[in-house]
Amino acid sequence: MTNLAFLKKAQKEHKERMKGRIYTSPIPDDLQPPLEIAKAQAVSNKS
Repeated sequence: MTNLAFLKKAQKEHKERMKGRIYTSPIPDDLQPPLEIAKAQAVSNKS
């Protein structure tokens, strides 16, 4: 995001919506992205 005014507005809105709650990701910390699958798809899309 390069528009600083937009970024500040989005951050303010997010803070208001969270109402003091803390976001916790539902994705486990030890889960790694499937990079092998993404790489295979990228290679097959070049063909």
